[in-house]
Amino acid sequence: MTKVLSKKEILRGWGHKTDESELSREEILDEWGHNPSSTQKFTKSGKIRILGIDPGTGICGFGVIDVLKNKPTMVDNGVIATPPHTPLSDRLLDIYNSMHELIDLHHPDVVSIEKLFFTKNITTGISVAEARGVVLLVCKQCELPVFEYTPNEIKKTLTGYGSADKKQMQEMVRLHLNLKSVPKPDDAADALAAAITFSLMNRQG
Repeated sequence: MTKVLSKKEILRGWGHKTDESELSREEILDEWGHNPSSTQKFTKSGKIRILGIDPGTGICGFGVIDVLKNKPTMVDNGVIATPPHTPLSDRLLDIYNSMHELIDLHHPDVVSIEKLFFTKNITTGISVAEARGVVLLVCKQCELPVFEYTPNEIKKTLTGYGSADKKQMQEMVRLHLNLKSVPKPDDAADALAAAITFSLMNRQG
């Protein structure tokens, strides 16, 4: 049985000095500028199925988890890969159709997606924005609530540390879902991280 380390233990293993108060959900939310008491909540009780999305035009990652009594379990994960060197409109149509197929297959209650974060590569940012637009359109058509989180919010929620690297994030995904190995490819692991973020931000009493 895999030992699930506390955030404090993991951060210490990475060489960060911390204490429990630094990792509280309330302080993390305050740092993001949110009032914890007024943070939007998803109110469905019982088992919740979450579809996490890591948007991209070439590769769009997805991860589906069920959460019951605040315990997440992986259902499915993978990527929507569109053919390179094909018209953009065709690639976006592939994402559109694949998203509908995913939703029809898994019937999620909510969608958790990574917010757009522009880096120095503006071209990549525009491509991600186009894919995000398609995903958000499909969710709206299917009347699914969508929750969006920045990369920094996802890192802090899973690790308590906003500068965690990809390897550390993937290990936390593995631990949260009690998996034997890190989900592959990276885009699928990122999508699962988005789904787990929603589950942690909306824990049921």
